Amino acid sequence: MNLKNKKNIIILIIVLIIIGGYYVVISERFQLWWAPGIEGLTSEEVTGQYNKFLQSGLDKDMAGDHRGAILDYKKALKIAPGSFPPKNNIAESCIKLEDYQCAEEWFLEIVKRGYDPGVVVKLSKLYKTKIKDNEKAVDILMSAHEAFPESFDFIYNLGFLHWQLANKEEGLKYLNMALEINPDDQNIKDLINDLNK
Repeated sequence: MNLKNKKNIIILIIVLIIIGGYYVVISERFQLWWAPGIEGLTSEEVTGQYNKFLQSGLDKDMAGDHRGAILDYKKALKIAPGSFPPKNNIAESCIKLEDYQCAEEWFLEIVKRGYDPGVVVKLSKLYKTKIKDNEKAVDILMSAHEAFPESFDFIYNLGFLHWQLANKEEGLKYLNMALEINPDDQNIKDLINDLNK
């Protein structure tokens, strides 16, 4: 091999190392690893860092950079692993990216910690409208209702979902229960009248 070929190979290797290094630096895993943690920070600084990443994620989401938003939400989670807003926002960003499995995973992560009514309803809607799994849509609401049988949110949404699915008997059952809790709700009355036609 002559000197010219050796130089070309060396230049090629250097270029590949630079390109590889660039992709390592911009990778999500590297950026999360490099993101500041909470070691040595005061509680005010921790709160400030968390809020900074959360706001940055919201700003990126509004600008349409949903992948960048997810990265910032994950950085906020690195600071506060049990925090609800970043997990919910990641799920919402995944929906915008049409990555419904990702959204399901993050919503389920929240639901495992407690049946937050808003998240359970979002997950049920995700199953029904995007994943097209009506059985899962009903099951998640039913599980939440069984855990919290007095919750209006779960009762009403079970009735509404059964109304959407044209399950007359189940729809009437839950909508009538919801009407007992909230007897002046005209929307519930209209749904019941529609099922009774």
